Amino acid sequence: MMQLDLLKPLRKWNPDNEQAWQNKGRYYYSLERYDACIESFNKALSLKPDESTSWWGKGLGLQKKGRIEEALECFNKAIEKTILYILLFIKS
Repeated sequence: MMQLDLLKPLRKWNPDNEQAWQNKGRYYYSLERYDACIESFNKALSLKPDESTSWWGKGLGLQKKGRIEEALECFNKAIEKTILYILLFIKS
C-alpha cells in the first residue's frame, strides 16, 4: 500500500493528470487489483483518450480478469493510436 500512498499528493495536486492515473493503474496491476487497475486507466482515458499507454494498461487489466475480447479491443486501440502518432510524426 505504501506505493499507492506516494501517489496521493500528486492526484490531489492535479487530479486531471492522466499520467498520475496511469501510474496508479500500474501500481494496482502490480498488486493484482485488476478492477482498480481498469478503473484507473479508464480515468486516464477520460482525460486523454488518444493515449496508447492507457489503452494498453486497461487491456492488460481486462486480460487478467479473463475479459479477452475487451482486452483485444483495447490492444487494437493502443496499436491504432501508436500508428497514427507515427504517421503524424513522419508527415511533420
